Order: sequence, then C-alpha cells, then structure tokens
Amino acid sequence: MLATQASPETVEFLRRYYDAIDNQRAEEALSVFAADATVRVPNEPAQPWMQGMQAMARQLRGVTGTRHAITRVIEADGGETAYEVEITYILKGGEEVTLTGSVFCTIRDERFQSQNLYVDLTPVRNAIERKD
Repeated sequence: MLATQASPETVEFLRRYYDAIDNQRAEEALSVFAADATVRVPNEPAQPWMQGMQAMARQLRGVTGTRHAITRVIEADGGETAYEVEITYILKGGEEVTLTGSVFCTIRDERFQSQNLYVDLTPVRNAIERKD
C-alpha cells in the first residue's frame, strides 16, 4: 500500500481521542475501540483491547496525568494509520517524563480496529521507582 498524508478526519479523530485521555475522560477514550479490537502495548502481546488497556495501566502506576502531542500522521488505504506522538507522563509529586512513541493502527468508522503502541517506558518506570 502506498501511504499518503492523513485525512483531516483521521487527524481530528486522533486529537479527540488524546484529548479525552489527557483530560481523564476514560469512558470517552474507551468508546472509540471496536468491540473486537486488539491492542499491543509495550512488552505485551496483542490482546483484546480492554486487556491491553489494563496492561498499560499496570505499567503506568504512579502516573497521575498525561499530555499527548501528535507530531506526524501517515494514512494508507483501508484505515491503516501510523503516527508519532510525544507523550508527557506526569508523576505523583509533579515530576514529568516526556517520551516519543509510535503507533500503528487501523481506524475504520471512527473506531480503532487495532492499535500497536511502541514506546520504551523504562524512563517512566525508573522515575516511578525513585518515588516509591
């Protein structure tokens, strides 16, 4: 498939999704996953989306908030989408750790069909352990 620049609709979908996450509107953020969607989070196999989100939450215990900034989005036919995102993790006590990650996903009918997250969470885990 030849990738093209992402459609404005896809970029807006992603912005709404991360706005819901960053403003801790969990129900809204979770509502954009298809019932049979799969998620792959760092250091975990692909799994049903809710289990994937729970696995990510376990990895990020000690994080009290986030800020996401999408820096690049590429979209191909069939909803295949890849994007780069800067994620600032806000820890208890106010310390912030900013990382860059990549996401490869399939979006159809404004729903994630699959989502594969690639980011090395080691700096976040190390910062959390220093706080504990």
